[in-house]
Amino acid sequence: MKTAKHLCFTSHREVMMRNAHDVGVMVNLLAMNSWKHKIQILADCEMSTHVHLIVIGEHVEASDFIRDVRKQYTWHVNTKYGRPNGIRFGEKGFFELDIYGSSHIQTALSYVLRNPLHHGVTVTPFAYPYSSVNDIYPMEMGKHERPHLDDGRHSELRLMRDGRWRKHESGKSQIIGSELIDSHSTIAGFLPRNASWPDEWKMSKDGVFLRPCFEELRQTEMLFVSPGAFQFCMFRKSDENWLQEQNLDANGLPPIELSCIEPFSGQQQLMQYKANEKASAFRKSAPDDFEICRIVDHDMVPAFKCHSVYELSDAQKSTARAILVHEMHISETQAERCVPMP
Repeated sequence: MKTAKHLCFTSHREVMMRNAHDVGVMVNLLAMNSWKHKIQILADCEMSTHVHLIVIGEHVEASDFIRDVRKQYTWHVNTKYGRPNGIRFGEKGFFELDIYGSSHIQTALSYVLRNPLHHGVTVTPFAYPYSSVNDIYPMEMGKHERPHLDDGRHSELRLMRDGRWRKHESGKSQIIGSELIDSHSTIAGFLPRNASWPDEWKMSKDGVFLRPCFEELRQTEMLFVSPGAFQFCMFRKSDENWLQEQNLDANGLPPIELSCIEPFSGQQQLMQYKANEKASAFRKSAPDDFEICRIVDHDMVPAFKCHSVYELSDAQKSTARAILVHEMHISETQAERCVPMP
């Protein structure tokens, strides 16, 4: 019998991912290790300080899966940024919650995909690039443009699992619109040494495994039932009705609510997350961590004649933090995690 789980691992003292490249490395490690440990990913969301996953499988050994991902990702950060070895990267352990019942799983999926909205990073989940939200019902939600065809009106196009289009015409089949990496040697160049992956997997042109290759997106779509229901869940307000609907699973378990997905957040933070669900009330009061890290890494670090934020002296880090707080008006907590002192 398959078990669904919500998994979350964090790094709040120093940001986990500083840019899109770091996110891509994380996605690749999630993909390869899910295949290695026979864990099926239903949805993922990578934030600057934490990763949310909904996974499913038989006898899911989440601890081994998370251990391997974190160990390999720590090596990436230490190597890329010159971060000192031997210092723990991120909080010890991880959060794990078993989920039973289709309504419970659908709610957990919704909260994971809405995580950027709750944290005030975007006004809609679909505007956030680092999650699987735009890979669910891609055609129905208009997320993939049909490739230009001279005679598209008479062609039958089908979007395949690898992100390419197959054109059926006059009894013949033709693959079109391919800007993907499928060469084994080229893919290997984006991955750690001795990495392994299924031969049929493909990467985007920036070196990230395509989610349709390693995620069970069809199963996720079945849990949402229809594109309309999926879109409704992405914009739905957290309320009592959503909690009561989970009673339809008749499993006697408490409903999944926002506090289940954000177990490390206090009551005041949870209230702010719910307030951010109201698009009319959404105000992005400060740059997010990715924007701050871009300023630090591309402007401040070179000005100090260093190659990485981890190479800055304590005095230089204090100066950088002071600029962020007093000139950019961000919180001291955000400045400290974007300019860490491990």
